Amino acid sequence: MKFTQVLCHQHIGRMIKRHWIISSKKVLANSDVEIAMKNLKKVAVVDANELFQAQSQPVRKEVAKEIPVRQYPPIYSYKTETLLIEGIKQAQVLTKSIALEGLPMRYEKFLENLKIPDDVHKVVQEDILSAHLFDSEQKKLKKTFDPQRPAYNHPRVYGISEERKNLLILDKFIRSCERLTKNKSENLQKKILQNPFLRVTLDKDGDDIGMELKADYLITSAHPIAAVTETISDEFKTLPDLFPLKFTSSLNQLGNNGWVNFYPINSGNRFINPHTIFPTFTTKTKTLYEFDINESQIRSRTLIYAFSAAAARAKQQFGDDVRKLPNPIAVQAIHTNGQSYHFGVLQLNTLDLNGSNGDVNIWHETEIENLYESCSYREGIPTLEAYNPSVLAKFFTFYSQ
Repeated sequence: MKFTQVLCHQHIGRMIKRHWIISSKKVLANSDVEIAMKNLKKVAVVDANELFQAQSQPVRKEVAKEIPVRQYPPIYSYKTETLLIEGIKQAQVLTKSIALEGLPMRYEKFLENLKIPDDVHKVVQEDILSAHLFDSEQKKLKKTFDPQRPAYNHPRVYGISEERKNLLILDKFIRSCERLTKNKSENLQKKILQNPFLRVTLDKDGDDIGMELKADYLITSAHPIAAVTETISDEFKTLPDLFPLKFTSSLNQLGNNGWVNFYPINSGNRFINPHTIFPTFTTKTKTLYEFDINESQIRSRTLIYAFSAAAARAKQQFGDDVRKLPNPIAVQAIHTNGQSYHFGVLQLNTLDLNGSNGDVNIWHETEIENLYESCSYREGIPTLEAYNPSVLAKFFTFYSQ
């Protein structure tokens, strides 16, 4: 005997399906309303469809008005990873600055009278080893490339990234300068900004130029730096000749959607004056055409950063349309890749960059010098070779202004 499932008299699924079939064929019953209306006197019966069609009108479509969009001319952009192909000469023409060798006179006098204890130099040497060898960061570094064996696939190296080394060494230098300051109240007159962003728009000889830069540190102060140079003779006011190139060579030309000047501190802040800006150099920095990088291009980058900080503050203080500044603005710049250092001081006198006549900006700079010759492990021992104490002396001189 075969046992099968017992079926109930009322199957739920079948009943639901039958209910839907009946409901779909349901006919509306006559409610006798029409008969009742006919019995009423002086009441006209009108078909509802005819009434609705007579009163209905086509909906008027609203046409959206086109919003006029302001068209800006193209802009030549200088960004964080940009390098000028003609180096310091092109930076001078671009910023209308006269480059003078050496630091200003008051900086030189400060250096002559400065004596840093040997204990401080020993601490700084330990800080260099800590930043370059002892930090715990382990990131995948840039792939090794051997020109003699271009097809060889080198194993990937892990260690401390360039950006991390630069941040650590600059932070340790700033802390050392704070400890060296005799009057500790001077430290309270400064503020340190990390990763500040600057944006400046300029016009020069009919071309729009936009500088959009990000530095590692920016020190601002409650009081501005005093002017570094009062007068300059006419024989030094000659700008370099870039022929056959132009000052916009190696700059990317982008669509201008209305760049706005930006300075990282609001006007009401007490520490609003730019003091020292710290750009850093990594392997990501390159020219537009990826040529080999030389020292002149690195020096130009220091000038551009100092100029951007001073120009952004000038436009915030005196207005976006300012040309000749009522008061000059002095900004210091220290450019480094962790090993080599470049020091410069800019006095911004004018933002009228057209031509080569009239007022010019003044740029004092030093030669690029190394903090050390080598910092690595030798037979498993951390070794720092050829430490240069003059770098710390210049660093403290800049911090003390």
